[in-house]
Amino acid sequence: MKRLLCKIGLHIEPREIAAFIRRTAQAFKANPLLNLSELAYAGMVIASIGFIKNIDALKLLGDLISDAPDKLRSLITLHYSVLGTLGDIQAMIETVTKEAIERDATLLEELADIFDTGKLDENKIIQILGKFYDLLVVKNSPQPLQYVSKLIHPPYNLARKHHLSLSPPNYIPFISRSNQNYRPFTYHWIVSQISVDPYIP
Repeated sequence: MKRLLCKIGLHIEPREIAAFIRRTAQAFKANPLLNLSELAYAGMVIASIGFIKNIDALKLLGDLISDAPDKLRSLITLHYSVLGTLGDIQAMIETVTKEAIERDATLLEELADIFDTGKLDENKIIQILGKFYDLLVVKNSPQPLQYVSKLIHPPYNLARKHHLSLSPPNYIPFISRSNQNYRPFTYHWIVSQISVDPYIP
């Protein structure tokens, strides 16, 4: 990986990338609302490396992390907006928010561990990708209610590569954890759930 980065003029050690991801995770955990933008920047770096190494899972993971601030901002803002007002509901939202922030930071640390090895194991990256989708898409509903159905757009990079439609009929359904029909989200499941269509808007 180091040789490839140097070849294109990016003299960056894999461990430097790992350290950057760890700093981002620690800063986000310490002050999530203030450091949401840092999370987006980390996602851009990760996606860029995915393009350099041509690892689809890393591209998708970077895209998802870049979009994470939009998904987390509403939850964090909701948490602050109900402080001291709603009793049990406040406690529930506070718990969900805290768990989401800590889990996000933990997954970033796991990704940093992969970069520390100097070898990008795609299977491990795919596992982290699935965990991030589970965290940010399935568990992180704007309203922590039972039986919340969500429709998530197929990732653009994956759709373009497989010549897939991004039109509404091919949206991917997600069901909250409380629903018995909930299925874990994985990279391979994305591919299997998007039907082939030559049209790309």
